[in-house]
Amino acid sequence: MVKQERAARTRQALLDAAAEEFDRHGYDGTSLNRICRAAGITIGALTFHFSTKAELADAVQSQGQAITRAALDSMPARPAPALHRAIDLMLELARLLDAESTVRSAARLSRERPEQNLAWTASWMVVAQNLFEDAYMQGQLNVGVRPASLISLSTYLT
Repeated sequence: MVKQERAARTRQALLDAAAEEFDRHGYDGTSLNRICRAAGITIGALTFHFSTKAELADAVQSQGQAITRAALDSMPARPAPALHRAIDLMLELARLLDAESTVRSAARLSRERPEQNLAWTASWMVVAQNLFEDAYMQGQLNVGVRPASLISLSTYLT
């Protein structure tokens, strides 16, 4: 049991260090050695948990998505117009991007590695799209503003 706890702590330390490094330097600018130094862990320990840099990046992206989904799930439901709830969603995404290096690195890795199909936007896009469509149907958007345009803008800004 002690070994399992230590392994879990080591794995999380690697994920945290990798998130910081990918956030600062991007996928191509980050080396496994740099991650090991930041985590204070040997390369052998790293390769025990993650056999490649791509596997580690995938895990960071997945964790960033999970953090984002959990934050959105915990947002208080309030009886407000759809546009207000969409604004709340965007503000929560901005807060996460500011506060969580794992979320920032997930967003960055999604842009740098689009072929991986681990887009960070997938963790919030459907919710935002539904809110923007509801706002449109309820007449809360200015004339000429379409939900698809707002989704494109939101994706571009993140």
